[in-house]
Amino acid sequence: MSTNTSLWTAEEEQAILRIADLLIPGDSSTPKASATADYIDAMRRICEIRPDLIEPTRRLVNEFAAVSALSVEFIREKQPDLFIEVSELFAGAYFVDDQVLETLEYRNKQTIPLDDENQRVAELNALVRPVMERGNIWRETAVADAQSEGN
Repeated sequence: MSTNTSLWTAEEEQAILRIADLLIPGDSSTPKASATADYIDAMRRICEIRPDLIEPTRRLVNEFAAVSALSVEFIREKQPDLFIEVSELFAGAYFVDDQVLETLEYRNKQTIPLDDENQRVAELNALVRPVMERGNIWRETAVADAQSEGN
């Protein structure tokens, strides 16, 4: 539970955590949303800069709190616009958690001295390493598909 003043009631917070776990169930290497350090507080902090998301979140939560067999598909089907509006808030609150960022090996932005060539090369290598390890992935685009059909 949040240690700061919450934007939602205790019941709404429980429903938020339930919906968040549907959206972000976690797996063997990453925690589900409700298992992060303080998911509700992360949502509150995001809403401080995006207060327009408070009421849509409340509407979504209050509409689906009592649904026993709740699923992401059900929410998306019943309230597609509301789902789109608040799903980024739910995801954003997850991706500000230090444990999640560490698991994903995400490094916060750092100032790189422009006069240090070795540091620039090391940073570039760190940025492209995951792509190089993964290898080339080529995807056809709609334009390429249309051009190949015309030939």
